[in-house]
Amino acid sequence: MASNTGKKAKHDDDDDRISKLPDSILSHILSLLPIKDAVSTSTLSTRWQHLFASMFILDVDFHSFRLCPLHTVKSFINFMGKLFFLHTEGRIEQFRLNYIDIAGIDASFVCKWIFAALWRRVKEIDLVFTPQSSYFPMLPTALLFTGRTLVRLKLEFPYVMTVPTHAYLPSLKALELQSIKFEDDDSVKRLLTSCPVLEDLSISHCYMGNMKCLQISNPSLKVLNRMKTWKRMGLFKFLQFSPNLQTLVISNVSNEITFPMEKVPSCVAYQLKEFKVLDFDDESSLFKMVTYILKNAKVLNKLTICTTRLLEAEEKFRITKQLLSLPRCSNKCQLIAF
Repeated sequence: MASNTGKKAKHDDDDDRISKLPDSILSHILSLLPIKDAVSTSTLSTRWQHLFASMFILDVDFHSFRLCPLHTVKSFINFMGKLFFLHTEGRIEQFRLNYIDIAGIDASFVCKWIFAALWRRVKEIDLVFTPQSSYFPMLPTALLFTGRTLVRLKLEFPYVMTVPTHAYLPSLKALELQSIKFEDDDSVKRLLTSCPVLEDLSISHCYMGNMKCLQISNPSLKVLNRMKTWKRMGLFKFLQFSPNLQTLVISNVSNEITFPMEKVPSCVAYQLKEFKVLDFDDESSLFKMVTYILKNAKVLNKLTICTTRLLEAEEKFRITKQLLSLPRCSNKCQLIAF
């Protein structure tokens, strides 16, 4: 009998091994869970409430609440508000929010959450907004664009955005902008010039008014990704002001993109290691661009060509064969097509 009791005690002890893990490990595990599951652990005990409050990665996706009762959504928002403002001693490493309009919910809490994340010295912010209506509260850009601890910032915000004159992001190394409507041309320039150590820039489907050319000096820039409006942005001039660029990704090659064949930006000649085309309008424009890069990029390691068009196997083979026949300045360059 005593033996059975001992076995049961040992079995119970084995079952509770997770509670014996250090707080730092448990907090990390919670950070990897969907936020709804992580919230549910706070009901287990006061220790788990403390652990949830100390999570350093907060990933909230409101798409998972679309079928929930309204009172459930409101309770979650209230709980998160308390978490943000009652436990201000802990630092947040990452704050990701994927927001979708939900009928009966006042979205003003979003600005409060962003403020709280910045107050807790957040390093990474990822904000994605899916529009369901024509109205959304303005983002607190006066705070967002002065976050001294921000290292990475992603904004997908299909509304008009204003960049304050005092914008300054001294630690920001990666900036991704999608579907943003900038208030004026100067807003774009103000934002980029406010990032003195920016290394990775991605701009996609953004409206930039009547901007003809973006001439910003970004000596620290190493990755330029997925930019589309090249005719307005002035790709060649932009490259001239980015001497350390190592990766260039173009969403679509078309006849809008022109290069003075006799001139070569220093980044293309001596720094560019990877060049990628995600799509192209016509073969002529593609071959002109690829020929220019292969001819002048002395340290290029990888050139990738993709397309969304449906091409027959024979056509892919023909284009690939032509690409492979082009002369290369770098003997280390690997060409990957389709």
